[in-house]
Amino acid sequence: MSAGVIRGGIKVNVVPRRCEVEVDCRIPFGITPEDIKAEVERRLAAAGLTDVRFEHMPPLFNASYTSPAHPLVAMARANATAATGTAPQLTATFSATDARYFRPRGVPTLIFGPRPHGLAAPDEYITVDDLVAVTKVHLGTALDVVLSGDGA
Repeated sequence: MSAGVIRGGIKVNVVPRRCEVEVDCRIPFGITPEDIKAEVERRLAAAGLTDVRFEHMPPLFNASYTSPAHPLVAMARANATAATGTAPQLTATFSATDARYFRPRGVPTLIFGPRPHGLAAPDEYITVDDLVAVTKVHLGTALDVVLSGDGA
């Protein structure tokens, strides 16, 4: 969780009448947005903070994944190995990716991209070599899906 935005007060030497905090919460498997809300509200009540409100900010997403046994994974792995000379390590991530839009609709989705240098910091960058390798993997995997005829 990250409290990325905090707003409140009108002047440095005046106690604020209200404060607003926006928290980014990446939800792990087995927990829903409703579970998070219930737990926050339980803790607020236990602390006697009855005047504090909690609201979800849409859109809300549950954790999701594509099974490592799915044919798309084998296709992408083969293409990544061919493009980079190294078999990629399969991992799970708490990053917010576009996969969150596709998986709930039954579309198997993988994330494969360039290594970010200085992630989410000033002067973040990727290398041209990584960009070329990722492009090869995406194109090769897309072709494999089309040519396989099963829609992966």
